[in-house]
Parts: sequence; structure tokens; C-alpha cells
Amino acid sequence: MFLYEKNIYKNLFFPFLLITFAICGIAWIVQSIRYLEIILSQGARILDFINLTICLIPLLLFIILPVSLFLTILYVYKKFLFDNEIIALYSLGVARINIIKPFLKFSILVTIAHLLISFYLLPISSNKFKNLKLSINQSSIINLLQFNTFISKIQGLTIFIEKKEGDNLLKNILINDSKNANKDITFIASSGKFYNNNNLYRLILYDGTKVEFQNNKQRYSMIKFSEFTIDLNQGEKSNNKLVDDSYELTVPELLFSNNIPNNKIKKFRAQGHFRLVWPLTSISIAVSVLYFLTRREENRIQNFKLNFYTFLSIILIIGFNLSFYIFNQVSYKYYPIVYIFNIFLPIILYYKLYRYNKKSLLLIART
Repeated sequence: MFLYEKNIYKNLFFPFLLITFAICGIAWIVQSIRYLEIILSQGARILDFINLTICLIPLLLFIILPVSLFLTILYVYKKFLFDNEIIALYSLGVARINIIKPFLKFSILVTIAHLLISFYLLPISSNKFKNLKLSINQSSIINLLQFNTFISKIQGLTIFIEKKEGDNLLKNILINDSKNANKDITFIASSGKFYNNNNLYRLILYDGTKVEFQNNKQRYSMIKFSEFTIDLNQGEKSNNKLVDDSYELTVPELLFSNNIPNNKIKKFRAQGHFRLVWPLTSISIAVSVLYFLTRREENRIQNFKLNFYTFLSIILIIGFNLSFYIFNQVSYKYYPIVYIFNIFLPIILYYKLYRYNKKSLLLIART
């Protein structure tokens, strides 16, 4: 490895980390504000809030890495131009194509890291996020236990507890269960206790009455009980892969699993292709930026046009990939077009750079 290559890698690495950290930090703060409700309204611990928001970082990295790479290459190459380092390398006989090779190799390393996030880190963090949020939601009724107050934190349940006595014994309990649209159930009990097993919460009622209304409360039945258990869990914590969030699945599961519901299969298949294609966008962006930056001219108007074309190409590449992702949630059979675009665009631009470099060398040799 030549010294100038080591210098380029060094100048790329630290700005890339700084830019990625800055963008990710801003996005993380914005997203974290949305989950402050967990602290304010559900009584969760600060540690739970931090763990929950940390789980968002892989998703944020997955989204922003191509943009960070673009800004890094733009900044470093412009810095080399202003410091006349590019001109110095030309004067030493270093070909233009050899100068951009470290940039391309760095882009490939970023793409590999991006794919690792997409394949492994993203589903792991998304599953942890889901389970932690579920645990917080399930325990919120305990954290926010208030007496002589109607509590409606669990969907479909309204709970009233008059007071607490002795060893967690709850007195004079009224619960309305409206989870079923066809019937309304009311429980009245003299006492009860909360029961927790592996973050699965239940309320055990003692010496009470169950009143069940049916047919828009035109009919009702009444049953007395000595003990009755009510499930307080808002969702089922399971390893079943039939989940709502496609980020919780790995790429092979998104593309090939037969356990996906029919009404979600288009969305999940499109998500699987997007998780493959979006990291490849980094290479397309890198080659496109370098293609225009290396064609720098002495004319200011021409340079302004080249800068304009640089930003326009990035907007088009990102817009093309995102629009196809949205479109392919309706019909994902057109996704081969996106693969062709992201594979052949860098090859074509690199070939043009190679030809441009060859012509420049021939002109220099003739002079």
C-alpha cells in the first residue's frame, strides 16, 4: 500500500465516524423524544428508557450510512483539492484512477458493514426493542397503580381499586372488560392481588361477581365466584415469527419465509429486497460522486455545473431506490430493475472514469 493511499484512508475514516455520529446523534435525540411518554405516563425507569432508545441505533445507522458516506467523500475530496494534494499527486505521476481507488475500497468496506447491520444487528435490536417495550407496557399498570381512580392503561380494561391493605392485598375492585365488541363484562370483587410471572401480569380476584352483558346490553348473566383470574397482558411475548414489524425478521426470512400472513407478504418481501439494495446504494453514490468530482475544470461555471450534477445524481439515486421500495410494497416483482440499476450504474461510471483517465494519459504523453 502506497503512503498516499494510507493518507486517504486516514482522512476518510475519522470524518466518516464524526459525520455518522453527528447525524445518528441528532436522529437518535429526535426519536428519543417520542418515547419520553414512557417515562412520563407509564412510570418506566430511566434505565428502561435508555435501553429502549439504544435499540433504535442500528435502524438509524441502516438508514443514514449512504448519506454519511456521500458527505464524507465530498468533504475529503474537496479538502484535498483546496490543499492542492490532488495536484501534488498528479505531479508525482499518480493516475487519476489510482487516486479514487482508496475512496472506492473504503465505500466497499462501508457497504459490507452496512450489510452486516441489515442481516444481523437490525433484527436483533428490533426484537429486543419490541420485547422491552412490551415488558414496559405490561408493567405500566403496576407502576401507575393509583387508588380511588379509574385506570385505563390496558386496552379494553378499565380498573378501579379503592385501597390497598397488608401484604399487597387490594380491596373493593371494579373492572370493566370491553375487549370483545359483542359483549361487555364487569367484575366486582371484595379483594384481589397482582401476580407476576416472567413479566406476565395477572390480577386474581376474590369473592366477587361477574356480570356479562350481551346483544347491546339487552341480555345479561350474573355469576358469583370465590376466585377469578384476569390476564393483564397487552400482547403475547412469543418467538413466533408472525410479527407486525418487518425489521424484526432477518433478510432470508423476509424473502423466503412461508409464515408471513398473506396480507403482509408484499410489504415484507419488499422490505427484504430493500434491506439488500439499500447498502448497495453506498457504492452507487460513491462512484457517482467521484465521477463528477474528478472532472474538475478551471472554468467556475463548469465547476458549478459539476457540483450541481453531483448533488442531483445523489438525489436521483436515493429517490430511485426509495420510490421503488414504496412502489414494490404493492408489487415486488419489479425489484430486479433496482438490482440492475445499483449493480450496473457503478460499473458504467467506473468504466467511463477509466476511459477518461486513459485519454488524459495519452494527451500527456503526446505533449
